[in-house]
Amino acid sequence: MKIQSILFVACFSLSIQAQAQKCDCSTVFEEVVKDVADNYLQLKQMQIAGTDKDYEERVKAYRQKVKDVPANQCMAFLNDFLDYFEDGHLFVFEYPKYTEQQSATHKKQIQAQKKTTEQLQAMIQQQTGTHPLVGYWTDGQSVLAMIAEQGKYNAYIFKNAKDASKTGEPLAQLQIDQHRIKATYNTYKYTPRHIWGGIYKEGTIMSFSGGIKWAKLKNAQSAIVNPKLPSIQKLDENNTLFTIPSFSADYKKFVQLVKANRKLLLNSKNLIFDIRGNTGGNAVYFTFLEMYANQTLKGGQGLVLASKATQSYFGRFAKRNKIYKPVVKRINESMGSIVDGPKYPDRKYKASRRSKIQQVAILTDNGCMSAAESFILHSKGASTKVTTFGSPTAGVIDYTSVTVLKLASSGDQRIYFGFPTSSLHKQIPKNGHNKTGIVPDVPIKTDEKDKIQFIRQYFSKK
Repeated sequence: MKIQSILFVACFSLSIQAQAQKCDCSTVFEEVVKDVADNYLQLKQMQIAGTDKDYEERVKAYRQKVKDVPANQCMAFLNDFLDYFEDGHLFVFEYPKYTEQQSATHKKQIQAQKKTTEQLQAMIQQQTGTHPLVGYWTDGQSVLAMIAEQGKYNAYIFKNAKDASKTGEPLAQLQIDQHRIKATYNTYKYTPRHIWGGIYKEGTIMSFSGGIKWAKLKNAQSAIVNPKLPSIQKLDENNTLFTIPSFSADYKKFVQLVKANRKLLLNSKNLIFDIRGNTGGNAVYFTFLEMYANQTLKGGQGLVLASKATQSYFGRFAKRNKIYKPVVKRINESMGSIVDGPKYPDRKYKASRRSKIQQVAILTDNGCMSAAESFILHSKGASTKVTTFGSPTAGVIDYTSVTVLKLASSGDQRIYFGFPTSSLHKQIPKNGHNKTGIVPDVPIKTDEKDKIQFIRQYFSKK
């Protein structure tokens, strides 16, 4: 599937200072090329199939382009290079290190661009309806005012829950193009960095790299809420809505919510999951899947490219779980080759006598990635009650289990390389989902105003 529109954050008129330990992007590029060759399963499969020629030509072309790339644009350049594979689990990200003096300079520059709340309110009132980005948002710490300025979208802190002095400061700038929404996230500590993400769920959710999530608010007076946290709502005597914006929400709070609403969930005739804009996280869904599961969830086994990095990754898990020990042994014996990955066992489920759930809906869009797609596959594998609705997911599931390596040559720019360590199953890239996304059983047109009501009506006719 083609890379989704993504949000990159680039500084306003902020001049990001050069790092003390300089980052030469040409050197970092060569390190990334080597790491991809050493660790990325899809490239190894392409090499074996003899279909890697275009990639090798891309390496040559980008090797010339990188000579003119400054350190503070290196991460964006590298992600553009990696987009060749159309795999959202293959990426780089950065956490630049600044001196106290550099941070102080950034703080001064950022504060010089402050706007009053009156100015922000007036601009939003004037621009409302011109673009989905314009309006009020929350990141869980602040109410943010997003306005259009000179062809870009600037997010200002309208109200901060803990520090009123930050009111009016610019937090981020979003620039939209055909391929990505590019930009810089200033952070609350005045340490700007590039990030990326997307706008989903009919323009009401934004998800960024680094676990940043924003939710759109009705107005400036709306409460500051954590946009990652799930919610459970009884719609009527037959339907319950379980909204899950992220699977990277606080695990303890997630489990507490499920426990507190367990009776409501089990007594629901129709359970509707809204996971639009959920870009992934962990497998916390196993804490409630048994409520509607009614058959054995078949285990599986993918493939792994044997390398020092995958050896280290699976070695950590092998210390706690014996199912990973065989794959570590295979990696040690066949460095540089493709080996069988961990063999995951079946999960035996039986229909719960206490559960009155008859039908389960999962509502998706192109913001559903990674663990959200895994949730769909596991739910359908464990239950005949599940029907998916909406639009196709993003397609970030064929190559899974991401690990991260620090790029040593990136210096104080501190760029990291993330890659998937294994495939979903042994037939990947055939019989996968990345090219098409997971296509819903029941498509819902994008102009359908109330997709939850569409599902309720669909179930009422069955």
